[in-house]
Amino acid sequence: MKINLKTILVLALIVAMVFCFAACGSSGGSSGGSSGGSSGGSSSSGGRMLALTENYLADGEYGIGMIFDGDEMYMAKDAAGSSYTSFTLDGEDVIMIDNAEGSYFLFPNDKSGLYSEPADETDDVSDFLTGVDADMDYTTGEMEIDGTKYYYEEYEWVTEDDVDYSERYCFDGDNLKYIVSIDEDGEDIIEITKFDGSVDPSLFVVPDDYDIVEL
Repeated sequence: MKINLKTILVLALIVAMVFCFAACGSSGGSSGGSSGGSSGGSSSSGGRMLALTENYLADGEYGIGMIFDGDEMYMAKDAAGSSYTSFTLDGEDVIMIDNAEGSYFLFPNDKSGLYSEPADETDDVSDFLTGVDADMDYTTGEMEIDGTKYYYEEYEWVTEDDVDYSERYCFDGDNLKYIVSIDEDGEDIIEITKFDGSVDPSLFVVPDDYDIVEL
């Protein structure tokens, strides 16, 4: 069984960053090709992002496929609060499951894994998209990404450390295509490749044939 401490730490950082994207902000260079944006005004009425939140996230069950910094990821949550994340790191498939039993890092290539007991507080997929509510003002405009212009809705926040940042939710029609996080250091871009209103419940169950080691 191949267990590398550096790999574990990298995985934890990646997932923490993605789960807390909307709540914590992000910094660094762009991970996609954009050319800024043109503002089209401001609004406090319900927009496309609010509609998506209410239509897909209200019951707490959904799955999201995405590409960040060239890596594909899939994250899901069920109504009971369990979460699932899958991605590839250095050519190795990785699955993370948080359920009532605890937290698991699974490595499907050799059917091995790590287990830790449930934490008092855990991040979940809801932190990623549900920071938008009907009372928040936002601006609208157009932004070009990889040669295509998208309508966006931009929300602004201030972190606990008094750092200003914003999130642009870029749409193709009513379909969310990109999330762009902007702060004083630049922007990061997540491409949304899939949005499911329901998920397979077996995703949140650890297979019996894995060799699990407790941390």
